Amino acid sequence: MSRLLLGPFAAALAALAVGSPAHAQDGSVSAPAPVTPASAPEAGMPIAGSQDPARSHHADCCDDGTDPDGAGSDMGRADDPEGEREATGACCGDGACKHHVAHPTSGPAAAPEGCPECRGNGPGECGREVDGCPRRDARDHLPPFLRSMLGARNAGVRLDPHVLVQVQGALMTADDNLLERGDRAERRGFALRRARLGFTGTLGKRVSAGVEADLSRGADLLNEAWLGIRAWRSGQIVVGSHKLPFSRHALLGSGDQALADRPLAVQALAPFRQVGATVHGSYQLGGLAWWLSAANGFDRQSNFYAGVRENEGLKGNRTGGLAMAARVQAEPLGRLGRSVADHERGPLRFEVGSGALMSQGGATDSLSMSADLQVKMRGFHLLAEALWDRTVPQTQPAATGGLPDTVRREALTVEAGYAWWRLHGAARVEMIDADTGIEDNRDEMVVSAAIGYQLPANQLRVLLQFDTRIERFVPQVANDTLFAQAQLQL
Repeated sequence: MSRLLLGPFAAALAALAVGSPAHAQDGSVSAPAPVTPASAPEAGMPIAGSQDPARSHHADCCDDGTDPDGAGSDMGRADDPEGEREATGACCGDGACKHHVAHPTSGPAAAPEGCPECRGNGPGECGREVDGCPRRDARDHLPPFLRSMLGARNAGVRLDPHVLVQVQGALMTADDNLLERGDRAERRGFALRRARLGFTGTLGKRVSAGVEADLSRGADLLNEAWLGIRAWRSGQIVVGSHKLPFSRHALLGSGDQALADRPLAVQALAPFRQVGATVHGSYQLGGLAWWLSAANGFDRQSNFYAGVRENEGLKGNRTGGLAMAARVQAEPLGRLGRSVADHERGPLRFEVGSGALMSQGGATDSLSMSADLQVKMRGFHLLAEALWDRTVPQTQPAATGGLPDTVRREALTVEAGYAWWRLHGAARVEMIDADTGIEDNRDEMVVSAAIGYQLPANQLRVLLQFDTRIERFVPQVANDTLFAQAQLQL
């Protein structure tokens, strides 16, 4: 009988030994090896990634786009294009646990001794990872069969999926609403604004990559695809289709805005994704960060509200020249996080930044400048940005389209709001001049107001927004819109 019992007992001990993590000689548990990607949009900015993630961010970046290992920002999330902590910091710059782990204070699931407590997805007392503190990533929230499809996780390879879905319902529209002029809807009904699915991953401590498709764009599914390499301790190089480092609003993720979307002026004047290369550096001293980028040149479309032609030259630059972009920003009192609203309700923090952009397209050449200020304090936020652009048609264009004459355009946006618990409200005013040389119906003021409710970590959000547009030099046009938007971001 003793032999019959001894056999299964020995087998169980062997299985336990194989399944347990390696132990040091002193009996302590070794922490999993940290993954340190070359991170990214400045504050969402993932140039490489999202955060317009929607969430464009590297796999191991914090939610505010910072890299806890000091690699810097990947510009997509803020945009993580958004270094920060040395070694293996487990927390984002805003104090939120980047792996969304909440350790109970007692019981079997309590944090191991010496493991800092993380308070869910909000601000907490979370510190750096130590031996015995488990690491988590997005795959821990997936069903077992999906985790098995993604393959086993190890210290060298990591893969994280992300999703952004935005569904809009227009409740009230006016007679003169036009999508071509930037209105949210022309008639009452529904629209699928974004349906993004992507993956970010890391290989070792220096290589990261990401790819994202937007299923709401019809045949043109590609949103971004990039490769990042940590070239030195405080910076990285990103190549592929990613965000150009120019506008603060553009680098912040589309799913992380305080209102339903970015300002109309930013969508019209700021470039988003192009194929090229970006060098980025980020430092703890003063929260200083900088970006230098070279990409395929692009043309601005004749319709002001249509913006620029994105991702030109996916198969090679055939007609245009190059676009050169640069941006510098500072956050001297601490990182602001990737969201525009201050749901963390932290102390006073602010950011100042500026960008410059020169582009030689196939039909036009342009020079653009930007300046921005963002403030957060105890639930209050303020975000202001000024944009200026001059576009000149080429004498011998290599491509069709463009503008018939030199055009100077400028815009100013000012936004403020307040967040309490899971509720937040925000209002925005935009002053737009689509051609400083003439006074027409494109000289206008756009006023937007929204109120929303969201779950922690902004995974699920519903929002109600009203837009009104006031023409400054011509008779008023009936183009007001009331709409609701539901958003899922994972």
